[in-house]
Amino acid sequence: MDLLTLVYAIFGIGFLIFVHELGHFLAAKRVGIRVETFALGFQPTIFGFKARFCAFKWGDTEYVIGMLPFGGYVKMSGEEPGDERTGSPDEYASKKPSERAQVLVAGAIMNLIFGFIFFIIAYSVGVPADRSRVGAVSPGEPAWSAGIRPHDLVTAVDGEPIREFRELFTEVALSSRDEPLALTIERNDKVIQLEVRPRFDAGRGILGIGVIPATTAVVEDVIEGLPAGLAGLKSGDLIEQLTFVTDRYEFTVPKSVSPSGWWRLISSYVTQDPGGRIRMSVRGADGASRELQFGSVENEEATKERQPVIGVLPSARMIGYIQPGSDAEKLLRLGQEVVQLGDTPIHQLGEWTVMEQPSGPVVLRMSDNETVTVDRDVLFGWLVDNTVFATGVMPSDKNGDEPPKTPAVIGNVGIGSPASKAGLRAGDRVTKVGETSVDTYNAFRVAITAQDSSTEIPFVIDRGGETLTIKIRPEKPRHIFGFSTEADKFIKQGGVVEACQLGLADMGLWMKRVFLTLNSLIKRDVSAKNLAGPVGIIMATKRMSTQGLGSFLWFLALISVNLGVFNLLPFPILDGGHLLFLAIEKIKGSPVNDSVMHYAHLVAFVLLISLALFVTFHDIKRWFLS
Repeated sequence: MDLLTLVYAIFGIGFLIFVHELGHFLAAKRVGIRVETFALGFQPTIFGFKARFCAFKWGDTEYVIGMLPFGGYVKMSGEEPGDERTGSPDEYASKKPSERAQVLVAGAIMNLIFGFIFFIIAYSVGVPADRSRVGAVSPGEPAWSAGIRPHDLVTAVDGEPIREFRELFTEVALSSRDEPLALTIERNDKVIQLEVRPRFDAGRGILGIGVIPATTAVVEDVIEGLPAGLAGLKSGDLIEQLTFVTDRYEFTVPKSVSPSGWWRLISSYVTQDPGGRIRMSVRGADGASRELQFGSVENEEATKERQPVIGVLPSARMIGYIQPGSDAEKLLRLGQEVVQLGDTPIHQLGEWTVMEQPSGPVVLRMSDNETVTVDRDVLFGWLVDNTVFATGVMPSDKNGDEPPKTPAVIGNVGIGSPASKAGLRAGDRVTKVGETSVDTYNAFRVAITAQDSSTEIPFVIDRGGETLTIKIRPEKPRHIFGFSTEADKFIKQGGVVEACQLGLADMGLWMKRVFLTLNSLIKRDVSAKNLAGPVGIIMATKRMSTQGLGSFLWFLALISVNLGVFNLLPFPILDGGHLLFLAIEKIKGSPVNDSVMHYAHLVAFVLLISLALFVTFHDIKRWFLS
């Protein structure tokens, strides 16, 4: 099936290129230009033979089906500088500028027409989309500082209504770092207006605000033969209550925690306590409620892509971030170091340490002996939804414009983990991994991945002033419950009239975004490494084809619109470049000199090939990283 979707993607993109060339062909025939070759696919010469399935001549035109299904091409008589020209009236160069212009724009018009048709069919079938609901907010990022919280639904950006998360992502990416965005948000049946100023993410080469889409409490997939399925969990079940059960405590997740927070906890629970169990109250599709309980099992196949780990979390008990305007701001202060929860000394202020506290008020003791009392479930909610974020050291300022550096101190050791079996303890400071010295937790993690995980690795640690060497063999996390939850999606679908309206709106929107993207590239608000070349487009189309016919056709429509608009840009080699030369010819009353056009095309060709190589490199890099 994976190979089949790749074939769909290649032929889908090839069809759009063929449609473009078909526009040129039909327009050329209409104005009386002799077309020498019209090819479906390409026919490279291999060992003196042209790689093609068939070829035949009808009239003045040779029709070819090439073996490389990457579009097609049209060869018109006397079209290119340097072609032999006899002055015949059926040659391209003999036609009036207005007639040649018709031929040049016809390819883009065909792409826009087919893009519109594909949009209509896609919306008639139904296009699944992530709702513009926030799942998680990164501490210190623009959205977090602006007061955006998990489960917020963004309904408009700068007054323009949005429904999809990709619309939010695109509007942010194509905005300006110099101007704030006005967001309209629905939160607990209230409408809130917030301003957020996007920040350039150098790693991703794009503007962002630090949010990810939401998941729901509805079960999507259940793997047969694994604990969740054996316990009776079914696809479509709604998780109404979630309880973590261990040998030391039972903890029921508060209702205030967003479903995205629930799933994040479930995903990391097997790392913290592989022997722990999950108790669920679920409501089935029939409306009946059920109680389920299951543990995890080792499943190497399901987790084979994960990196080997030793099962620890960093020391993080200094309050480095507090979301502005939150209730936490009334009780806690930046820079406070929490050393004890209730009667328990801690090295990490996190969900897993709070879970072990009894329900009701819990006392946080600071390093200066100051105490703060807060309800356990309220504190848990603050930590899960990142209202409060604990770090190893104090950030440089309240807004967190520079990320803190966490020392290589162990904050929590997972039960049954390789680190636990080897005797590593919370509070141990790691100074060396193998032969690599480390001083920050990030350097510690990088050093582990650089080691040969097939053997035991010596870890040099400082434990209360005593230097010890502990040997640990990293392991891939293999425990799994065997289920996943749905993203917060909806289906964009309608009858013929509504599908036409949706398609027309998308046409105008994405045509505008081509120019916004160019503007952002010029202003360096978007890095060129985010552009996609042939490899990236094919892989993206392949990915969309796995999401159903609606998604596949919608993405082909998007590519078709982009192809049409891009080809009209006034750049030599592109159709828009040829139109520019025709405009100059019309103004000066004579054709542009062939040598000028030749060198302009040559320079443009070198630039486009360089860009193609650049984006293809990043396409392949993204492909392997994914």
